[in-house]
Amino acid sequence: MRGAAWLRRSALRSVGSTSSGCTSPKAPLGWPIGNVVWLGLYREGRDGPELLADARSRAARSLRFVEEQLGEQDFLLTGGFSAADIMMAFTLGVAQRLELMDVDAHPRLLGYLQRLMARDGFRRAAARVGGFD
Repeated sequence: MRGAAWLRRSALRSVGSTSSGCTSPKAPLGWPIGNVVWLGLYREGRDGPELLADARSRAARSLRFVEEQLGEQDFLLTGGFSAADIMMAFTLGVAQRLELMDVDAHPRLLGYLQRLMARDGFRRAAARVGGFD
């Protein structure tokens, strides 16, 4: 693991452009995970542990929703691999680094992330930025 500096740079690229303030379980997954990044890494817990705990709880609800919606599909859309999967790969990678996912609660999401990371395009892109693991 590269540490907080890599995660801060990577998260800023994806979370910085988010405009949705929705925090329902059906919210874009990046938003609740972005809150965990902001409160945990950038604010370093200065806003109080209860805010970080709430952000982690919201991220967990969103991850559960995506886990349920993925079902037994290999990819997000029934038509197969799409741009939606490309976007989700980074978000789930960040969630994994933040220890928001585990094999007991998210077996399908972790399998899905492994499938995405095994793709040639993902490996080439990860190599260009110095890796993703």
